[in-house]
Amino acid sequence: MRKAIVLLMIMAIAGSAAAAVDLGNTQSVPSKAPGTTNGYFDDYDEVCPYSGSTSPDVVYSYTAAADMFISVDLCGSTYDTKTYIYDSLGALVACDDDFYGSGGPCGNWVSLIESAAVMAGETYFIVIDGYGGAFGDYTLEVREYEPPPPPEPCPLVCDP
Repeated sequence: MRKAIVLLMIMAIAGSAAAAVDLGNTQSVPSKAPGTTNGYFDDYDEVCPYSGSTSPDVVYSYTAAADMFISVDLCGSTYDTKTYIYDSLGALVACDDDFYGSGGPCGNWVSLIESAAVMAGETYFIVIDGYGGAFGDYTLEVREYEPPPPPEPCPLVCDP
């Protein structure tokens, strides 16, 4: 009986974690593409560092081909964006709200996640959101790059 209860609890936790991430309207992530949050629902909000978003969000899935880093850039978006990366269990990997600030060529209060570590074969979910109730057109660019090689080992005595 104990095993059955534990198994049911694990299934319930796994099911709720997957349901929290996969909305059923998840799209595969392009390397660079325009999109809009207009007409979508508000399902997500993270504190990075602001909370209280009531903006509609769009979800993309991304499966890493190798252990690497990715950047998620919304430069060129027309509204105050927020973006998040979740792992396949719904755990937050990274988030950003206002990387670009105001008055720059990328737009006002636009998001950029730099150097998020991803693992080969794992599926991640990239959420495009907005601050407050902001929504509109965005430009999503995902860049992949390998981690830098580890530093050369220092000989027994290192020169300063």
